[in-house]
Amino acid sequence: MELENIQITNVRQLSDGRILYHFYIDDELGLRTLGFDYVEVNGEGHMYCVPKRALYTEKRETTSLADSEQEVDLEVCGAWARASGVDEELTHIWIGQGEDAILLWEKGMDLPAASAADEAQWGFREASAAYWKAHYSGTETVP
Repeated sequence: MELENIQITNVRQLSDGRILYHFYIDDELGLRTLGFDYVEVNGEGHMYCVPKRALYTEKRETTSLADSEQEVDLEVCGAWARASGVDEELTHIWIGQGEDAILLWEKGMDLPAASAADEAQWGFREASAAYWKAHYSGTETVP
């Protein structure tokens, strides 16, 4: 897939450190999946999010991975990197591969804070007991 067709917009960070962004491919074709590769480069961990299409690619449906909000959980990605043999901390996350890869995030990058609406929408993914207690303290059971 041609990286020049990929647009990354609205990159922001949730209060728990997860990164959100809008992923868009400016053609009319669907996208099968995003694959992930983890490598060490000069003693730093790099993650590459690689868009992958099927050999026969259909036209894009109304809802599609090719036009969607995406989330990056640095802790989870770090665990996958270690499981893939990368012992170094992840310091860079890229969309695509090769010299034309698009830098999504690097350690120390100052990202804008996510909105309150983003926090509300994506908060359900928070695994901490503090989140669930704060949001469901009036209920008998916690999901």
